[in-house]
Amino acid sequence: MSARLSCVELRGAYYNPNTQVRALEELLHELPVTNLTETRSSSRKPSELPHRLRKLDPDQEHEVIAAYRAGATIYELADRFGVDRKTASRILHRHHVAMRRQGLSPAQSAEASELRAAGWTLQRIGNRFNVSARTVARRLGET
Repeated sequence: MSARLSCVELRGAYYNPNTQVRALEELLHELPVTNLTETRSSSRKPSELPHRLRKLDPDQEHEVIAAYRAGATIYELADRFGVDRKTASRILHRHHVAMRRQGLSPAQSAEASELRAAGWTLQRIGNRFNVSARTVARRLGET
């Protein structure tokens, strides 16, 4: 069996590549496979890994808790520490930190309803009240 990477075969009844595509295909077959795979896996630094692969150490978790208690949002924490918002939320739940529920008050909901009737987008209303468009949609029953 060949050491080449398996590729999806795109050639078929209507396959008609131009000369540039043919030239690229020829170059692809000339690339050493080992260097290609090593470069892909080892070129990333741990801080550049996708958010879902990053794990915080206990000191960083305590920093997350302190920042949340100081007023940072889950989204701000996720950006600051390079993790997904769900990871930041799980850290807080695991340490039994009381969560702030941000939403619309009844007065804000009434105003949001009026703004929606006036043609405002959910995103614009959310920006006005510093909540997400999804929060506005749920409150207005548009989910």
